[in-house]
Amino acid sequence: AAAAPHLQAMLTDSDDDVRLLACEIARELPSDIATPMLTQLLQRDDAVNVCIAAIEVITEIGAPEDIGPLRAAAQRFPEDAFLQFAVEAAVERINASGHGRG
Repeated sequence: AAAAPHLQAMLTDSDDDVRLLACEIARELPSDIATPMLTQLLQRDDAVNVCIAAIEVITEIGAPEDIGPLRAAAQRFPEDAFLQFAVEAAVERINASGHGRG
């Protein structure tokens, strides 16, 4: 929780490892705070491993409104089979959960 105010800066840090750590920190925050930051990360980050870390967290805390950004991430990295698998698993889990924010 102490890192929450610094999370946005961490998610835009030039170091992939810092962004990976930020994804793990986001896992501990309320989904209405963490998920929008993670979906923004998916739109801009060019590091596949960072995007996969964000997808893993969204899989756990995401809601149906996050499916669009997940699918967009899959379109950004069509050559990465593991990212494609992670997105499909996330979509299935989110759809099965039936939960939404708001």
